[in-house]
Amino acid sequence: MLKPFNSVQKLTLTVAAAAALGCFMPAPAWAATAPAAQQASASEATGTVYDENGEPMIGASVQVVNNPTKGAATDFDGLFAIPDVARGTKLRISAVGYSPVDVVWQGQPLTVNMNFDSQQLGEVVVTAMGIQREARTLTYATQTVKADEVTRIKSNNFVNALQGKAAGLTITPNNSGAGGGASKITLRGNTSILGTNQPLIVIDGVPMQDGMGSQVGADEIVYGGSRSRDDLLSTINPEDIENMTILKGPNAAALYGSAANNGVIVITTKTGTAGQVKVDFSSTTSIDRIATYPRTQQVFGLDGDVIASGRLGDLNGWGPQIGTRSADELAARPYLTATPRIVQVFAVEIPCLKGLAEQFGVAEHSVIDDLVGHGAHVLVVVAVVAHVHFGRCAVERIHGREGAAHHGGVVRALVDPVERCGHVHAFVEERKRFFQHHVVAHELVFGNDACLIRVIIREVRARVLRTAGKSDAVVQRQSGLEKVSRGVAGCGCRVLGNPKLLGQPLQTWDFDGEYLNNPYWTANMINDQVKRDRLLGNITLGVNIWQNLKYQTRFSVDYVHENSLNEMYANTSTKTMLDVKGGKYYSGNSMSSDIYNDHMLTWNDRFADKFDVNLATGGNFTRRYTRSTNITTNIDTCGLPNAFVPQNNKHSRPENPNGSATSAYDSWNYNDWSAAFFATASVGLFDKVYVDGSYRLEWAQSFQQFMGKSDNYKSFSYWSVGANVLIDRFFGPVSWLDQLKWRGSYSVVGNPIPNTLFARQSYDFGNGTVNARPPLFDDPKPETTRAFETGVDVWMFNNKFNFDVTYYNSTLENQFMYVTTASGESKPVNTGKIRNYGVEFSASYRWVFNNDWTWRTGFNVAWNDNRILETYKTESGAPYEVQIGPSAFKVKYKEGGRYGDLYVNSFDRNDDGTIKILNEGDYENAMPAMATGTYDTFVGNTTSPVTLGWNNTITWKNLTLYFLIDGRIGGKVMSLTESDLDKWGMSQRTADARLAAMADPNLQAADGTLLMYLPDNSGRKISIRKYYETIGNWPMEDHIYNATSFRMRDISLSYAMPNLFAANKGLTVQFSVKNAFFIYKDSPVDPDISMTASNGLGGIDNYALPTTRSYALTLKLNF
Repeated sequence: MLKPFNSVQKLTLTVAAAAALGCFMPAPAWAATAPAAQQASASEATGTVYDENGEPMIGASVQVVNNPTKGAATDFDGLFAIPDVARGTKLRISAVGYSPVDVVWQGQPLTVNMNFDSQQLGEVVVTAMGIQREARTLTYATQTVKADEVTRIKSNNFVNALQGKAAGLTITPNNSGAGGGASKITLRGNTSILGTNQPLIVIDGVPMQDGMGSQVGADEIVYGGSRSRDDLLSTINPEDIENMTILKGPNAAALYGSAANNGVIVITTKTGTAGQVKVDFSSTTSIDRIATYPRTQQVFGLDGDVIASGRLGDLNGWGPQIGTRSADELAARPYLTATPRIVQVFAVEIPCLKGLAEQFGVAEHSVIDDLVGHGAHVLVVVAVVAHVHFGRCAVERIHGREGAAHHGGVVRALVDPVERCGHVHAFVEERKRFFQHHVVAHELVFGNDACLIRVIIREVRARVLRTAGKSDAVVQRQSGLEKVSRGVAGCGCRVLGNPKLLGQPLQTWDFDGEYLNNPYWTANMINDQVKRDRLLGNITLGVNIWQNLKYQTRFSVDYVHENSLNEMYANTSTKTMLDVKGGKYYSGNSMSSDIYNDHMLTWNDRFADKFDVNLATGGNFTRRYTRSTNITTNIDTCGLPNAFVPQNNKHSRPENPNGSATSAYDSWNYNDWSAAFFATASVGLFDKVYVDGSYRLEWAQSFQQFMGKSDNYKSFSYWSVGANVLIDRFFGPVSWLDQLKWRGSYSVVGNPIPNTLFARQSYDFGNGTVNARPPLFDDPKPETTRAFETGVDVWMFNNKFNFDVTYYNSTLENQFMYVTTASGESKPVNTGKIRNYGVEFSASYRWVFNNDWTWRTGFNVAWNDNRILETYKTESGAPYEVQIGPSAFKVKYKEGGRYGDLYVNSFDRNDDGTIKILNEGDYENAMPAMATGTYDTFVGNTTSPVTLGWNNTITWKNLTLYFLIDGRIGGKVMSLTESDLDKWGMSQRTADARLAAMADPNLQAADGTLLMYLPDNSGRKISIRKYYETIGNWPMEDHIYNATSFRMRDISLSYAMPNLFAANKGLTVQFSVKNAFFIYKDSPVDPDISMTASNGLGGIDNYALPTTRSYALTLKLNF
């Protein structure tokens, strides 16, 4: 039945804020007081409460009968204390599932034993619209997680505390940023392709914006996880949470209408209570370490053939085994052991320059003069490398140059070890020790000097070629000046086309040509900041109108303001802006405000002690307002490098006469609203049968654009019906059975279409043109889910053991999506069906061995099957196929498939199924042929059909051990990180293949090429390097892994000292580990991975930040 309002205080006003630590309300001045004679004999009433097994009861309520505002709750040891209680005062002890006990305080500590009462079984849970119901009356599946479970092991996002604790609930932490960010929450599978699949979040009865509606772009996933911009849940302080109730299916959430198509997580925060002031303080210190590393090989080193190629852009792990190079080879290739930031720049350039001089008969001293004739500020670096390759004469000529005296000591200190040691390997060790003491003092900025020296060397090379009579075209191409003039990455410094960069910090980094940056550069020279402020508050006003008729209204404001700043220094490489010649500046500002208001009348009564009636009706209104602005400046050669202000540009320039380097964007004002009327009723018959129903009539702004001027507002209705039967009440008492309940329900709920003007024409502010009107949205409807569920709840052995089983079947119709028409236009449609059905099972048991030992254990498992029953039909009648993903793979939504089906390109095969080989027989150049980019190879589904969790709490006296094991069975995970490691010869399996070939003469070609057998059982061989370079460029089934895994998710050990300072004033110390270790894992990455908290692209790894293991020490103080 509905929980009545406070019958003593006729008017209740509660103000709650998400960041509040707690509050208290003093006893009202008009509360009843004891006579003076009794006041004189008042003392602190104390005692201990035990359950039917003699175990201390935690959280039992102890109240003064004639003053309900005065009381206490029992602590960890079952103890309670109420100050100023007169002797002879009656106290009432109560707890959910137990018969209340009345005792009289006589000045001596009380011992109270509670008895289990099956008539009281069923805790009160918070359901839709904040209505409180007894669990035994519900017709659908719910689960409540208490405060101690939320805060037991701290997480950056408290919702992660639900992992493994509820059947059918999947929590996937976002790996796109340090600190966790938004988590992907799914209840009973995915349904909507473009709409939201996140459950509705409700805080103190007020729906909150989830912020999870945006789909991550393909480019963002390919080039690393983007920042999760939707982590509003992580702004809630977990210490403020009293409990969380999970309303799993649409049946439980129908009263919320379209917002709750995917279930609801109801969060109830702590509120003040009358009586004694209570303070809880907690502090946690944690250390995070990487829990899962990529499987990289440490056996083979760099490929020495880059010398022959004349470039450094293909540094890789395809070289010989580490430690097998000779001293002469190292002397010829100093970059193989020296620090790349210093020597790598010259390792190719100067040897090639010397070779040219020898080839064309140019005197060495002439070359050296050219090298050192460009200024003393680069003499130090040039001297070191020139000496290695040209000998003593280089140093002598350097000393003769003007300005060399200032650096003479440095030159001698760098060159002398070379002469003493005789080869570069020993020189490197000497140089390291020298740099530790001198590099800062002499301000040798190698990153900047390296770029300039690279140009100098190539200019000298060009003069050598001209001396030999080569044409200008040959000089430009063979000297490398052609690349310098274009300012491309191959020249060794990413930006050489901007003379203003002299003296600016630059990176020396030649890996992978275009898109990647030196990790140290990324960490220090790309400033990416986001500041978010959130104000969340609600006011609840309740009044008892007449007897059991009550009125309640709630008003809530959720305001979020965010500032973003990104400063990208010149020389940074990006996918879309390779030539960042002067830097990039971005500044953004966004705000959103959500206003919610509802009004509700409730009435409940019991007739003839046989019939219970509970009614509620009301309406609610929601309005959302958002606006975002940003400005971007791409600083080119006319701007001041790395001056991060938007005015650092000109509208028109000689080099760029057609536009401005600064662009701005304003979303303008975005408004959205919805309104609804709702009603719900529950009827109980003879405390044995309960039936309920709900109805909601909803209006949404997104549909009103399709109505004519004379039409009324367009509305949609949602409803649910349900029933349960307490079967145990139909036959006599059974000693071992406490409750046996069957329940079933059916509902119709939905998702609204996006609130956008579908027929709006766009305007080009650059040329003043109006684009054509897009295709019309014919007969728009909300995505509608029809769901049925049934289940059984069983409680046995004096409430020690309970389990429940639930079967559900839900089908989403009118799927919203965009389809491409025959004319190539993008048209919005409602079409298709996606079905989810499954089974959930959960159980718990509590052992009480004696007064010192207890063990509580809980287990849950869920199985879900997803199927796309129908899709859009094209004009020809063929099923339409939706594809999401980058060029490496596609997630396809096709008729007969499943949500999350993953497709890749694979090998091109012969008619007999064997792999086609290009240049077959030529081991040096042969490679497997890949199929064209149609993504026809199905490699699995990214969703695991089975999830499970097992939690345990073992208590001995005041010492408590807790651990949680969770897992998933089935599904696939794809790693694009592994494909790149394969390509560059850095993966462990490339090393294993080479080691195997080195041990087998049959896998060694005549020219020394290491071979492997093709994975097609044909017995043919191919170069290991060519095979892995090919599949690294085209990720395929080799990079799909089994997502089945089991892990020790949480471990904690705590010790409670409840009366350390005084009665009920104590301290609890806890040590915990989160993501402790994997019990079983078959993939090289964490299978619980998602690049976004919104739809799609779950189970995809691409250079994501690895999962961390957290070690935490927590102190909890209460008084």
